[in-house]
Amino acid sequence: MNLITIYVIKNYMNHYHAKYFVDAVANMSVAESARINNVTHPAISQALRTLENELKVKLTSRKKRRFELTPEGEIFYQRAVDWLEQFESIKTELSFGGKEVSGELLLGASQSLTAEFVGPIIFEMKKRHPRLQIRATFGEAAVIRDMVQRKAVQIGFVIDDDRLSDFAQKLICNGDFVVVSARPLENLGQKDLIVTYKNKVEVQDLFKKLKNKGYKEPNVFLELVSWSLIRRFVLAGEIHGYVPQYVVQEDLDRGILYKVDVPVKAFQYSVKAIWRKRSSLSMSAEVFLDKLIESEDETK
Repeated sequence: MNLITIYVIKNYMNHYHAKYFVDAVANMSVAESARINNVTHPAISQALRTLENELKVKLTSRKKRRFELTPEGEIFYQRAVDWLEQFESIKTELSFGGKEVSGELLLGASQSLTAEFVGPIIFEMKKRHPRLQIRATFGEAAVIRDMVQRKAVQIGFVIDDDRLSDFAQKLICNGDFVVVSARPLENLGQKDLIVTYKNKVEVQDLFKKLKNKGYKEPNVFLELVSWSLIRRFVLAGEIHGYVPQYVVQEDLDRGILYKVDVPVKAFQYSVKAIWRKRSSLSMSAEVFLDKLIESEDETK
């Protein structure tokens, strides 16, 4: 019988101490755990001391304000995360049996994916299931992948960049990258181009296809990490931007932005939901994904 099992048996009515610990580790901050759980900093510290006293081991090692785990702490963290996931899954399944989803759902995505795909489903889920607590965290793909691996979020939403082999995943939708301008009837190369990074797979794909067909590579004026920011720059100035079409679809429909003529086949993107391999999703996470996919199917 492992440490987490012993602890849960002795203290099964108080799973909060384990959650405080997990949140502190996932965010590498006692203060952040206190904020997430709406308790004081001393309450988190006391909970950690209680855990250590019950288990009779040191879980953390604080050096120069750095929050580090001991080897025993690493073991307890992994077991505690697994147990809390099971606990939330049981809670959600029981409430779902009563036709109401509850519990906690932690999501991670970029701001553009949240605005286009995730946000509307969050509002719908909260409206239908008011007892469900949803927390969304923003970040670029690398940050979201890391948060999923650390179990700081249950589900991450990213554009597939060929770095998802370590994750369980589900396709949400496909689409094309486009070059856009604030003026109609323009060709690629008439203006400088803004991209995220020159070494990103979609940018390399565009430049390679242009070179293979004998076209000159457009001048990259600026690299911006955010597609939403690229959109704003294009709206504000004489510049072209290279973004996934979902970022500018509403602007294209309204005639605010226009597709630039690109003489090569578009690079296709895939929006995917990712979670840890060999880790079962809670009922609330499954319901959320089903709703999101259902919503996308309805728009096709």
